[in-house]
Amino acid sequence: MTVTEGYTATSSGTFTVTGTPTPTVVITSGYAAITWNDATKRLEIAASLPVGNYPVVLSASNSITPDVNHTFTLTVETLVYYSINISVDAGGGISADRMSAYPGETVTLTITPNAGYALVYLNVQYNNGRDAVATLGTDEWRMENGECRITGMGAKRHIVCVGVDARRTVVYI
Repeated sequence: MTVTEGYTATSSGTFTVTGTPTPTVVITSGYAAITWNDATKRLEIAASLPVGNYPVVLSASNSITPDVNHTFTLTVETLVYYSINISVDAGGGISADRMSAYPGETVTLTITPNAGYALVYLNVQYNNGRDAVATLGTDEWRMENGECRITGMGAKRHIVCVGVDARRTVVYI
């Protein structure tokens, strides 16, 4: 089982324990922060163990030999934060609510065009070359594994005369 550092207290999946007579399960070696819950048939794992591997040996016995041993290993991985780099070619600004994020965290962008400008494109790309899902009108996405670069470009809004109405008023878009 793998968790990321800073995790909250959790438990393993349920172990199937069968036999006649019903076996008794005990931890024969392991760590005090990982305990056996006989009622739920799960290992209970205390919060925030340091990064590392934690093997736990479970032994099931029911007075009929041989006993059965099973090794469960908890792996606590390092929580990796990735940087977010923003550049805007022209016409305004883009900012993020954080300049680094870990995978799965939501990042929210604020897009502020200068007067007379509109955002033409917005691209969110990871260092592996994969684009994130980000389109005009989208201002948040979930961070993935990898450094992230956000680029945007604004362009002047053009006023185009499309006609004259009955009162000879120019209509613009």
